Amino acid sequence: MDNSIAQNTSIMNNDMVKLAFIGAGGVNFGGAEGPWDHASRFETIAGVEFVGVADVDVLRASNALAMRQAGPYQKVWATCQVFADWRQMIAKIRPNAVVIGLQPDKHGQSDPPHDVEVTLAKHGIAMLIEKPLGMTPPNKLNEVAYALEKSDSIISVGYMFRYAEAITKMRQVLKDTPSGPCVFLGRYNCAYSTINRIAWWDKRRSGGPIIEQATHFLDLARFICGEVDLDSIQVTTIDAANPMGQLSAMPKDSTDTEVDRNVPSTAKIPRTTLAQWCFSTGAVGSLAHGLLLHQQRYEASLEVWADGVHCVLTNPYQMCRLGIRRSGLEETDWQDFDDDPYLAEDIAFITAVREGSTQLVRSTYADAMKTHRLSWTISDQSG
Repeated sequence: MDNSIAQNTSIMNNDMVKLAFIGAGGVNFGGAEGPWDHASRFETIAGVEFVGVADVDVLRASNALAMRQAGPYQKVWATCQVFADWRQMIAKIRPNAVVIGLQPDKHGQSDPPHDVEVTLAKHGIAMLIEKPLGMTPPNKLNEVAYALEKSDSIISVGYMFRYAEAITKMRQVLKDTPSGPCVFLGRYNCAYSTINRIAWWDKRRSGGPIIEQATHFLDLARFICGEVDLDSIQVTTIDAANPMGQLSAMPKDSTDTEVDRNVPSTAKIPRTTLAQWCFSTGAVGSLAHGLLLHQQRYEASLEVWADGVHCVLTNPYQMCRLGIRRSGLEETDWQDFDDDPYLAEDIAFITAVREGSTQLVRSTYADAMKTHRLSWTISDQSG
């Protein structure tokens, strides 16, 4: 580690955390596709000061910053600067922490130009890395993991559902069952008609919907039920060439052309994916993912069955609801949750940066590597 820089990025408990963003897109600054928006959460956390936004699209970054500087939290954005190059930003402002919200193929590599995490780790900078970890195959990604393990950087990966109160309650209930979880069922149906980013529809750039999107539910499968036997995985898909994969509401680009029209057929993302597997405990699991809905609202749910217990979680992204049927009963008890797991994740990250401890971080890089490997294996089988 470069200790001269690391000393400049360290903080005292009462100091402001100097936070920067790499990527000015929806995951960091919000957009039409969902509730993702780290900036809106971080600006509500006391003791955070924004110092930089780096994006190759300088206009987009400038517009995002201008909106914040005109908003209700303008004071903490007052000295923030825009950069076209994240390396220049790091060299000039030396933030304590960085949020990485980039296209999957633009980070998670050990060599330039996309060696974002490795470079930040060399500088001793804390980082919140939005999933997925990248477009790097798991075996190659081990090089990045090794470099991060050698550093003293605080690292959190954006599997925010681990911070959801409903998931915490579900895990507590299942912990008390005689068998533990026996069956995991994940269902994730994406609303595709407003996703007009060409890269998202090209699995060479996004990794496809399992790596880029459904990885959240695969992470929950591990978090709730334990590790998956990768050799047991079986996958079936409906691909873009299948008549059933001809979507009726494909978004258009600026020339009124369907966004994936020029994506090679071999690189078009599958329209549905059905995967099943065994856990190392002997439990079984499955995931059904589709991009079949219109407008913006997704439909997502998961179920976990155990001896005497049936847990159902619906709409985790919006109006989260948990139903639990307990041992010896026939009724299902329903509870609504209005907590914000994104905010809880961001608070845990800032606390970790202040305290120099990952105790509150629920998704470390090493653990997220296991989810990446699981997601990659399923995606690889989907063709």
